[in-house]
Amino acid sequence: MRRIFAVGVENILRVSPPRPGAAVPADLAAQHLMASVLRLLKWWLEQGMPYPPARMGEILSALVIEPARRLAFAP
Repeated sequence: MRRIFAVGVENILRVSPPRPGAAVPADLAAQHLMASVLRLLKWWLEQGMPYPPARMGEILSALVIEPARRLAFAP
């Protein structure tokens, strides 16, 4: 799990340049993004996938991905 987390953070930072003057440092946002996505996916699986995959993707995007992107990463 640690390796998945580390690779995820590395990939986020590799493909998402930091936003100049960002309110949140990109490395911190990448850590938050990976932790939140993995935790929510774990919850989703443990609950028997109560939402269809496409809906869960929308939820993750609205709740975690887009806010982190707007705060820390260049458009």
